[in-house]
Amino acid sequence: MKLGITLFELFSETLNLHSNYLRDMELGCIDRISCAAHYYPACPEPELTMETIKHSDASFLTVLLQDHIDGLQIFHKDKWVNVRFVPETLVVNVGDLLQILTNDRFKSIYHRVLSNLIGPRISIACFFGNSVPLASKLLGPIK
Repeated sequence: MKLGITLFELFSETLNLHSNYLRDMELGCIDRISCAAHYYPACPEPELTMETIKHSDASFLTVLLQDHIDGLQIFHKDKWVNVRFVPETLVVNVGDLLQILTNDRFKSIYHRVLSNLIGPRISIACFFGNSVPLASKLLGPIK
């Protein structure tokens, strides 16, 4: 949670706003955090499997801890690019909600995970903010 608060402060400052701006909004950017653990077993014939579908995250921000097994890809310049594992790092992805708030200044990236021969691949994703409580709130770009 401390990391999420720090990231939202940095995003606020990058937008030339007070560091607490995103954190203090009544939209609950950091009020909710949900985590998902993903387990992808080794696959003897990965070319015959279906990967996770291309998607972006319906959150404000996602922080991903992944192991050393490759498989995560992002869609960049009309092609899929591998996200290489770097020891002792986290992957930070802007979610759809933060993209809306920043009027596309920060972009939510389409991504997917591929099956591979090596495995198992394990990752843990932490999603900050959840779209469910926003159902009754109007969401638009920050002025």
